[in-house]
This record gives sequence, C-alpha cells and structure tokens, in this order.
Amino acid sequence: MANAKGRGNNDQIDTIHSKWQTKLQPIQQQLNTQLKQKWQEWEIPRESQKEWTKKAKDLLAQWWEIRQQRQKEIDDTIAKHSDTETLYDQPIEEKSQNQTWQVKPKPARSKSKSKSKPDIGCDFDLAGFLFNLPGLVLILTFYFRQPQKSRRAKYSQK
Repeated sequence: MANAKGRGNNDQIDTIHSKWQTKLQPIQQQLNTQLKQKWQEWEIPRESQKEWTKKAKDLLAQWWEIRQQRQKEIDDTIAKHSDTETLYDQPIEEKSQNQTWQVKPKPARSKSKSKSKPDIGCDFDLAGFLFNLPGLVLILTFYFRQPQKSRRAKYSQK
C-alpha cells in the first residue's frame, strides 16, 4: 500500500502537474470566454448544459479528457515511486484452522393479540424511559406549577 509520505516527497508530481497545466489553462480560458464565466479549475462542471454551444461542449469534453490523463499520470508516478508499508491493524487470516460457528435459534414469540395479559417485560423500554425522564420532569413541573398570585396582584393594582 502506498503511503502519504511517498506522495508528499515525490517531486515528479509537481513536474507532471505543470506539464499538463499548460494544456489545461488555455482550454479553461476559452471555456470561460465562451460561457461568460470565471470558473476556477475545481468549479468546472462535469457535464454540459443543453443551452451551451457545440464549441463550449467540445471544450468541456476536451478539458476533462486532458484532466483525466493528468490524474492517471500522477497516480502512476505515485504507485511507481512511493514506498509500501504493511498495515498491522489488519488481522492475518489463518487458513490452516477451521472454525465452526453455531447459531442457536431464538425462541418463537406469539404474535396473537388474544392473550389476557400483555407481555410488559419485553415491551417496556427502561433505557428509553430513563433517557426521556428529565424532559418529562420538566414538562410536568411546568404543567403543575402554581401561579404566583403575589406578583399578579402587585402588577394588577397599578
């Protein structure tokens, strides 16, 4: 696997980028002139619009073709010149040992509603209740709060 250090220390990437930039820049300027835009390289759309002229559509297709060629050359250089490193956080698969996993079936639960008692033990969500408890206490406190008559009396006399 190629590492980031190899990409950062690869001087050929700048050379490749400069070489292809001399081809991309004039096409980008022509495209901006045709469409009356001021697009930077990263703003150029991948697909043309219906109302564009044929020349603008051709310039866009040419620009993306050259851009893909530049990226392919950069990727090839990275793969060729970067160091590789082994990632040790990945488990090593032992082909010699066979492991068998046993799955125990879950007991079937009846879905009929003809029971005389509901199965509260399975349906009650204690964690959800405790999570929502502070909000419930706040709502109940607000709902059952007694109005402060002394303030009302004080302001209503004026």
